[in-house]
Amino acid sequence: MLVYSMIKEEQLCVECIQVITDPICPKCLSKHTIYWLKDKEIRGERLLKISKRLFSLKIRFTKTATHNKCVICNSKEATLCLFCFIRKITKIIEKNANEKISTEFKKDFNPTFWSINPFGEYN
Repeated sequence: MLVYSMIKEEQLCVECIQVITDPICPKCLSKHTIYWLKDKEIRGERLLKISKRLFSLKIRFTKTATHNKCVICNSKEATLCLFCFIRKITKIIEKNANEKISTEFKKDFNPTFWSINPFGEYN
C-alpha cells in the first residue's frame, strides 16, 4: 500500500486504475492503427467508419491532462493504458472489418504481451 500512495492519480489508467507504464496517447495509437489498416489494404467506407470511431475514442480520452507524457509525441494525453485502449480498438475493428483483419490486429497489437490483464481475462 505504501507504493500506491506514492503514485499520483493522474498516472493511473482511467479505465482499469492500473499504473500506465507505457504511455501512448490516443491520438498516436489511433494514427498508427490507421497506418496498420491501410497497410492491410482497408480502404473506403470501412476505413472511414473505423477512423470516425477512433476519432470519437480519441476525443473521449484526451479531455483529461495527465502526468504521463506520450512516448511518441510527448503530449500529456496518455490517460488509458495500452491494454484498455487496444481492447477498445479491437472491438471497433471486430465490428467494422472481416475476421481475418480482426485476428491479425489481435496478433499484431496483442497488449497482453507487455501488460498485466487487470480483468483476469486470458485468451
